[in-house]
Amino acid sequence: MDGEGTYSFADGRTYFGQWQAGHMSGHGKMSWPSGAVYEGGYLNDVKSGEGVFTWPDGRIYRGQWRDGRQDGTGITVDANGQVTQGTWRNGERLDAPVKAADAKSPEAPQQVSDITASPAPEAIVEAHIS
Repeated sequence: MDGEGTYSFADGRTYFGQWQAGHMSGHGKMSWPSGAVYEGGYLNDVKSGEGVFTWPDGRIYRGQWRDGRQDGTGITVDANGQVTQGTWRNGERLDAPVKAADAKSPEAPQQVSDITASPAPEAIVEAHIS
């Protein structure tokens, strides 16, 4: 399959997005029966690039993905709404969380809506669900 389309998996997941040579590649959205959702980049069926992952309990990660795991810089929102920034490698956080409101970076979001806004298709990446 090439182009845009929807696929429903036997385990209840649903993917809507771009396909290349039968693989999820490009911008897409995956929804799990649990209520978890990832929207962002895919490359050969795994999360890659920029993307937003939302867990059923309300936690959010928006940032960079590689090989289906958080990898690079990202911003998290915990279930209580606390916004932090950090750096990940292969799904593991490398640094202590920095409150986004305290961060000196001009890229630091000031509210949750800045985190959850869908990234542009060219800026989407993959997430890892544990």
